[in-house]
This record gives sequence, structure tokens and C-alpha cells, in this order.
Amino acid sequence: MIWVKRNSFLLLLVGALALSACSTKKNTFVTRSYHNINSKFNGLFYAKENLRAGKLKLEKGHIDNYTEVLTIYRHGDERLAQSIYPEMDKAIEKASKVIQRHSIYLKKKEYCKWIDDAYLLIGKANFYKKDFPKAIEMFEYVAKEFKESDIRHEAKLWLYKTYVEQERYDKANHIYTLIEQEDSEEMPEEILLEAKKVRAFKLMRQNDQGKATEYIKEVIEGTKKKRSRARLTFILAQLSQNKNNFFRATDLYDEVINISPDYEMVFNAKLNKAMCSLGDSDDFDKVISPLKKMLNDDKNKEFKDKIYFVLAEIYKEKGDMPTAIENYKLSISSSVGDKNQQAMSYLALAEYYYDRPNYQLSKCYYDSTISVLAKTYGNYDEVHHRKVNLKGLVKNLNIIAMEDSLLRFAMMSPKKRDLIIQGLISDAVAAEEKKKEDDEIKKQEKILMQQNTKGRMDPRGSGGGRSAWYFYNETVKSFGLAEFQTKWGDRNLADNWRRSMKNTFDEDAFDEDDESAEADNTYDLDGDLKNEATYLKDIPFTDEQKEVSKARIVQAYFELGLIFEESFGERSKSIQSYEKLVKKYKGCSLEPGAIYYLYKLYKASNNKNTAEYYKKRLLEEYPDSEYAGVVSDPNYAQAVRDEKFKAMSLYEYSYESYKAGNYSRVVSNYALAAKKYKGSSIIPKFEYLNAVAKNKLERDQSKLKKRLSQLIEKYPEDSITVLAKSIIGHMEAPPKADKIRPRADSKSAIYAKEDRGLHYAVFVVKKETDVNKFKNSVGDFNKKYFLGTKLEVKSVQLKKERTMISVRLFKGLEDVMEYYETLSANNTFLDLSAGQEFFIMAKKNFAAFYKDQDVEKYETFMKKAYF
Repeated sequence: MIWVKRNSFLLLLVGALALSACSTKKNTFVTRSYHNINSKFNGLFYAKENLRAGKLKLEKGHIDNYTEVLTIYRHGDERLAQSIYPEMDKAIEKASKVIQRHSIYLKKKEYCKWIDDAYLLIGKANFYKKDFPKAIEMFEYVAKEFKESDIRHEAKLWLYKTYVEQERYDKANHIYTLIEQEDSEEMPEEILLEAKKVRAFKLMRQNDQGKATEYIKEVIEGTKKKRSRARLTFILAQLSQNKNNFFRATDLYDEVINISPDYEMVFNAKLNKAMCSLGDSDDFDKVISPLKKMLNDDKNKEFKDKIYFVLAEIYKEKGDMPTAIENYKLSISSSVGDKNQQAMSYLALAEYYYDRPNYQLSKCYYDSTISVLAKTYGNYDEVHHRKVNLKGLVKNLNIIAMEDSLLRFAMMSPKKRDLIIQGLISDAVAAEEKKKEDDEIKKQEKILMQQNTKGRMDPRGSGGGRSAWYFYNETVKSFGLAEFQTKWGDRNLADNWRRSMKNTFDEDAFDEDDESAEADNTYDLDGDLKNEATYLKDIPFTDEQKEVSKARIVQAYFELGLIFEESFGERSKSIQSYEKLVKKYKGCSLEPGAIYYLYKLYKASNNKNTAEYYKKRLLEEYPDSEYAGVVSDPNYAQAVRDEKFKAMSLYEYSYESYKAGNYSRVVSNYALAAKKYKGSSIIPKFEYLNAVAKNKLERDQSKLKKRLSQLIEKYPEDSITVLAKSIIGHMEAPPKADKIRPRADSKSAIYAKEDRGLHYAVFVVKKETDVNKFKNSVGDFNKKYFLGTKLEVKSVQLKKERTMISVRLFKGLEDVMEYYETLSANNTFLDLSAGQEFFIMAKKNFAAFYKDQDVEKYETFMKKAYF
């Protein structure tokens, strides 16, 4: 009994001590020990594990772009930061619990020595999440609250890092100064070293590579970890290479090769070393030989695109452009997913053909470049700008070439014309025969491939060897990949990528690559190329047809002059375009403008005599023109030009805001324009944009109709009224039989509005319509209003004895809407009646509509989505 009482007493005593130890309101040896042990080995330990796991995931997710100077840190972007939210949120939660449960904060002092670590860890987790305000709050708290602890140095370091990430460089410089001013005896060496690393990172961001180099050197000297030293040394080598210090760069790349545990980095060091060797070696074969050996190394299979690119650059440097071009193309075709490298190869070819100049081919390569180029690429905006401007340039060059050819055909004697056409027919026949031969060769190659892969379902093969199975046979697999890419292009890896397109009509209707829509600036003959009528139908034989053809050429030359000067800064080529216009088409409507721009261009080129010649010609031949007034009064000209430029710039900004969905900005810009540019010719466009933007905000079609009606009444002659009338026509009920109209009877959820991507213009006609005649009318309409645009007209039979006629491809909603607007304004060109319907369809909706075939359902969707 006594024993029981004693033990009960001991148990009560232990319990009391335990409860006492749990308390955060007492500062005793027992309470400190309890909370220090629990905070370190429980919550904080697991919080650090979560932080470490998230950081590792972040670094693995970061993909280095070796075509540019590597970044010092691998923190990733916003998208990558989102992928580590779970790990970082767990770290924050566990660290927060450490603070809540184990903090002994008495008399403005913390007695649990791991609490500061918990606060710092929360700051780090928010830093990696890119929640910088919260991170700053934590780091500032630690630096201020724990002044007596060494952790204050680390808090300042992370505060410095955060300000650099935010690009708040004034704040960052202030923190760095505080770190430098710390007593060297108190400052941990690793903190100061890391601060210098951050300093280098900051200077690299500010494009001060000279100063950054000095800090990188210091950090390398103090860094022991191989991976970190290798990365910094590689960056130092890249910077030396960019300065053409090839000897230094070569030595540094050798250091990387010797110390780096990362094969990809070693591989790129060898490639860059070869490029450096070209700079300080006259022995061309000595430079090329190691690269060719690398091509034959199985370890480099996935890097062949990089090797071919470097070979291309070397041949380019040597002046052997045919071989360089061949290697650029090999780089593209051998790529297995490195979009950055593909982009660099496409860009190299685009720039080469631009400089030649071969604008048509250059445009194709710029289109391909933009399709794979990352938006984070340093010169992305410049590349995209040139790509966009080349579209207009090539379009006009093609119009000139086509119309000139047609006019020359028209002027030929029938005998000579017939001789040329017969030659073209012979070429078409030969091409058809060649295609048949190629198809037969492909057929035989396919049979051979099937024979080589016989038994591929048995991994051991017929002889028990590993290479018999298809996916173990690299040669056959490579052939299959090449064949697939030739047919389908570079498809993203995704499940069921083709399922939705099976068991439908005309599968090719759904398989156009995006790039095909970009290549819309060429002109192809429609019809049977072995039929003489195909070549004769577009030739302008009548005087009226010839005048239309010449007017298109004049317009194209004028636009070329503007594009060369304003978009490319090519003053001499702009002059050539305008001079061709004024010499070949004297008296045309655009001649005054062309003469004025020639005056301006020659004046800007300091060619005073020629400038004076064009000024005199303008004043004598077109004294009443606006251009003559501008030349006579330079001050007036400048004022008018400035106002027009400002008004146009504001309109372009408004239009881009509308496309981006910033409708409030459009409305406010209209209010500004109405005050500043009252009476300007661009105000009707502002009013239209304001009307449709307000409709997006208010969703009240009655108000939209009222605003558009007022616009039409105020500006009956302005081109924008065509579009306004068209929209009102769609809103009115009942629809008129001779209008292209959507009806609204039922609702549908199978369609989705697409603003980007490929689109079709679609007609659905009833059985009484002569389909071939209607298709020809559509083709004629396309040639009259969209000459130089590669539009195809195809038809397919629907249920209920209807036919669907599609016009394709349009790059996006904006282009197909332009087509619709032009058609609405010229609907007498096509014999539209109550038996025909017109639709705007995104590519995805095109497939869905064919399956559903409910015209009324799609009309309802189209009205709601687009009108």
C-alpha cells in the first residue's frame, strides 16, 4: 500500500513537471529544454525537409537554355513556382506551429532558440513561392527582432535576394551596403560569399557583365561544391566568349569539362570550346573533326541538333553558306524536343534569307521561329515584329509578281501564250508522274520497313536478339519517327491526339498545321493544272480588268514603300518602290503620295537636289493636293503629322486593349480621343470600338444598336459603317432572305468560342443550289477581294440533302471576321438566297458541327459568341 502511494506520488510529480515543461509562460531550464528539443527535432526538422524537397523540385524543373548565357540561380518562373506550392505550404504550416507551440517570448525577449529559424524558414518558403511581400515581412522581422543572433546576417542576405528578384535595386543596394559594413569577424564567410553571388546575379540582370565577372571570379574561388563551381565557371566562359576572348573562354570550358558532374553541361562546354577554337585557329579541319566525332557518339543522340547548329555556325563563319544551310536544316530535323535550339536554327535561316534578300523564304522561317521561340528570349519582340511586318511585305511582293505575270500574258499573242501554257501543262503532267513515282517508292519503303519489323511484338525477335522488336531497333524507329514527322509535323505528346478526328469525312480537313495558315501570302492556281482553261480564267483581257490589275500593283508598290521605311528602316528600298510606282504608273491616284514620300526620303538622305526635284514636281503637277500643302508649310505639316500619329497610336492602343479584353480602357481612350482629336478621320473608328466595348461591359444589345445607328447616321460615307450595318443586320429580326444571317432558336453547349487558332468561313447550301457554280462564285470573290491570300474552297455532303462549303484557312478570329465583313458589304457578288447559310467556325467547332449538323443550334451559338 505504501509502495502504491509512493509511486502515485512520483507519477503525479512527473506529470506536474511535464505540464510545467509544456508551458510557454515560464523561462526555466526545463521549459527551455523541452521547447528547444521539440521545436528542433519535430516541427522544424520536417519543415526543413519540405523546404528542401520543394527547392529540389524547383531546380529540377528549371531547364537551362544553353543558347544564351546561363542564369546564376535556377529559381524558375511563376509557373514553375506554382508547382512547389504544396511543399512550401507544408513547410510554412509546420514552421508556424513551431512558433505557436514553442515560442517563449517574455519581456520582449525570445528564449526558445529555434524560433528565429522558424521565422526565417517561413520567409524562404514564401521567397520560393515568389510571394515576395510576405518573404520581406519575415526577413525584416528576423533582422530587426533578433539583433543579437548571427541569424540576422542570413536574414539580411535573403532580404537582399528578394529585393533583387523584385528588381527593386535601390533597396537591394542599401541592404548590400549594410552587409558589407558588418564587422568581418562577426560576419560568417559563407554569407558574404553568397551576397557576392547575389550581387553578380543582380549585375547580370542589369546587363553589367563586366562588373558581374569580377564578383563571379571571387565566388568561384571560395566555392567548394563542384556543381556550383562548374555552373559559375561555365557562365564565366560564356561571358569571355561573348567578348571574343577565346583563349580565356577555352581554358574555362576545359575547367568545366574537368569538374562538372552534369553531362549536358560538359557537352555544351565541348561545343562552345569548338566555336572558340574557330576564333583562334586557322586549321579548319582541326575544329570540325571533334564535332564530327561527337555526332557518331551514341551518348550524343539527343544533342545532335546542337552539334549540327555549331557546325552550321562554323561553316557560316568560314563563308561556306550552302554547307551552313544544310547543317541548319539538319539541326532542325534532328531535334527531339529542344525548342530553343530549333528556334535558333530557324532564326539563323530567317536572318540569312532576309539579308540576301529573299523575303518570301525569310518570312517562312520567321513564322517557324515564332512558333517555337520562347517569349522569354531576349530579342523575342524584335523577332516577332519582323515576322509580322514580313507578312505585309511578302503579300505585296506576291501581288506585284502575280499581276505583272497576268498582264504580260494578256499582252502576248495568242500563239505565244498558247505555247507557254502548253509548257506549263507539260510541267504539270511531269510533276504528276514524278509524284506517282515518289508514292511508289514510299510504298516500297513502307513494305520494306514492315518486313524489317516483322515479329516486333516479340521483344526477343525471331532469333532471340534484342534489336528485332520495333522499339529496340533504333534504325527502324528513327525511320518511323521521320515518316511520322514528315506527315504530321512536331506533335505535342498527348493522349488521344487523333481520336476526335477518326471516323469522319475528309480527314485532311482537320490536319492542317498552324503554319499552313501563315503561308497565306502565295498565289496558287485553282483547278486542273492540265486544263488550258485554268490558266486563262484569271488573265485580264478587257480594259476594265487591266485597270483593276494595275490598281492592285500600284497599291502594292505604295504599301511596300511604307513598310520598307516605317517597319524595316530600309530607306533605299522604300525609294525603289515609290520610284517604280511614279515611273510605271504616271497619273495614278497614289502618285501624289508617292512623290511626297520620295521628297521626304531623299531629304532625309541629304540628297537635296533629288529632294528638290520631287518637291517641284509635286507643286507643279498636284498643286491642290494635301501633300503640296504640307510641303509648302513645314510647320503645318509637322503639326498635322504629329496629331495624326498621336491619334493613330491611341487608336492602336485601344484596339490592342479591346483584343486583350480591357474594355474599360477602350471606353476611357475614346473619351480622350473625342476631346483631343475632334474632327479627325479616325474618330469614326474610335466610336465603333467604343460601342462594341461598351456592349461587352453592359451586355445590352439595344444600346449597341442605338450607338451603331448613330454612327452610321453621323458618318454615312466612312468605311466603318459597313461593319456597323452588318452587325445591326444580324441583330434585327426576322432575318431578311438576302442577308447572310444567323437565327436564334435553340441553345447549345457543344461549341466554344475561340479567339485564336485556325478558323473557317462556312456556307451551308440546300439541294437546289448548283454547288459547283456556287463554289466558283466563292473562288471569284476570294480572288477579287483577297488576292494573294491562299484560301482553299472545299465541299462535303451533309444530311438532309445539304452541302457544306468551307473556305480555309484563316489564322484567327480577326482574319475570318474581316472576310465576313467584306462579304457582308459585297453580298451581291455571291448569289445568296434563303437556301444558304453562312457561319464563322473555329477549327474545333468545325469538327463538332459536322458531327451534330444542327444548323439552328450553331446559328444560336454564333450569334451569342460573335455578334
